[in-house]
Amino acid sequence: MVILEQKVENRSGPLVVTVPQFQLGSWRTAAELQAERRTRRGLRGEIFYPANLSLYRVDSEGKVCIGIGGKQIFGAIAASNIEAFCQELVNTGNYLLKPAQVEELSRLELDITWVDAYGLRLSSQLGLYKHDDEIASLEIDTLGYEDSLYDDERTIAEAVHGSGDDFIKTMKVLAHARIGVTHVYVLDPEYVREHVTQNGVIARPHLLHTFTGRSDLEVIGSLVCAEVDVRGIPKPTDKN
Repeated sequence: MVILEQKVENRSGPLVVTVPQFQLGSWRTAAELQAERRTRRGLRGEIFYPANLSLYRVDSEGKVCIGIGGKQIFGAIAASNIEAFCQELVNTGNYLLKPAQVEELSRLELDITWVDAYGLRLSSQLGLYKHDDEIASLEIDTLGYEDSLYDDERTIAEAVHGSGDDFIKTMKVLAHARIGVTHVYVLDPEYVREHVTQNGVIARPHLLHTFTGRSDLEVIGSLVCAEVDVRGIPKPTDKN
């Protein structure tokens, strides 16, 4: 029996069109895409929908929590429900998890990196920078991250760019490409507090930008309709 190598490909289109074209769980996360970009220069010029969702909730103590979910979360919340997921984002800008999906988060807790939003410094120079009433960003200095990132900030940065040695290698490649600063965009904590329901969770997808775009991770809503790449292993073609 001949075992054919499964080829990883890019497919371009709105999220609702591209995600179902891939084998379950084969979509690439931001960290996986950044790892590939270290050696595959051709990927540096593409914008991707990574298999990550950012999650937002207010805990029992009233703290706003920000989470970065991996491909299991992406599969359970977005891919399994892709038409409704994208339609709600187009209509409202946010996807509010259904009660059964909120319960599912506890089963998939290991695939989520949570931080207290106010553990990220609210500063115009470092930490979480407020852009407007909806969006804030974490700034990552690709050369000076060891001195500039607090623990929670480093946790978010590694959830996006890879952890441990992978993070160090990716920062080195970004710096070598003359990207002095890259950003992780998230919802502003006060926006979350105003829009999340009691015991509810908001989910948002992201775009991973090109190296020309500083390799920023942008939080999006209705932009799920944009013609952007998803990378993964396509489903087998039925030739019968």
